[in-house]
Amino acid sequence: QVKAYSLEDGISAIVALKDQSFHIDSPLLGLFNLYNLLAASACVNELVKPNLKDLEKAISGFGGVCGRVEQVANGVIVDFAHTPDGIEKVLDTLKNKKLIVVFGAGGD
Repeated sequence: QVKAYSLEDGISAIVALKDQSFHIDSPLLGLFNLYNLLAASACVNELVKPNLKDLEKAISGFGGVCGRVEQVANGVIVDFAHTPDGIEKVLDTLKNKKLIVVFGAGGD
């Protein structure tokens, strides 16, 4: 259960897990990345039962996947979204910022 979260400059959240809680502090952007981190945390917790401090450290050290809302320079973000839903999620993540959008097709 997510108790509180902020998506201002990356992701910051407090997550309750049974009788404990842990923090998510990540440079990743967007609500969809919070959902991904929660899903990954649940899987790791179920399979490995890590110390929650180790889980916090692993999450904070994960910089994301290349081309998935990747900040490549100050104010420049690359995302390889190629479906309407994917593009909508990226634009929603960045809606409070000044946007100049260039669409294209990835390839060799």
